[in-house]
Amino acid sequence: MKIAKRSMFTGKVNEMDLDVTPEQIAAFEGGRGLVQDIFPNLTAGEREFLLNGVTPEEWEVGMGPPPDEDTLLCLHCENDIPEDAIEHETQRQWQCPSCDAWNDKEEAS
Repeated sequence: MKIAKRSMFTGKVNEMDLDVTPEQIAAFEGGRGLVQDIFPNLTAGEREFLLNGVTPEEWEVGMGPPPDEDTLLCLHCENDIPEDAIEHETQRQWQCPSCDAWNDKEEAS
């Protein structure tokens, strides 16, 4: 489905052809869930486009390369949490090496 959105970076109307259904669009526009839950088949760049109209190319120019899909970001400082980060022995948490904050594995994204 071809989707047109105005970029929050440039103000330009961008279009992307996305593998989405009318039902998914209705759920998203109706606020019936998180974008990653409504569109699990889309890439992070495609979901970002739905949220703010920014294409992956615009994002890279404005923000640098997107993080790897599997990269965890600290909820406190937004830096990458590397795979070898300190993991809490009994809880599902990782410690950010940049700010020393603990992040729940389920919440870090």
